[in-house]
Amino acid sequence: MFPEGERVSLDLGPNIVTWGRTRNKGNEFIKHCSAFEKNVRCAQFVDEKNVPVLPATEAHVNENGTLDIGSFRATDVGEYFSPDELERVHFNKDGTFWALPRSRISVVLE
Repeated sequence: MFPEGERVSLDLGPNIVTWGRTRNKGNEFIKHCSAFEKNVRCAQFVDEKNVPVLPATEAHVNENGTLDIGSFRATDVGEYFSPDELERVHFNKDGTFWALPRSRISVVLE
């Protein structure tokens, strides 16, 4: 739980470039980009058609994969995840296996 106006940093570990979130109107994405890359996803959350979502969120993905939200607002409430995170699969000796889904972080207002 985060109070409105506070800086929020989310971390799912290494090798994360793209973050996603699910709010009331579907999935939205933002990603880390090199200094030379020009992509609308580098600077803001976009929908699955690469259209910027409103209201805009002051956010960026750091080189280490963390997602920083500069000033958390009620419109930022949602489920955060990364499509880069791999499922965790374990194979048993008897040939069966089990898998854990990707992580999801529920971000809510305090």
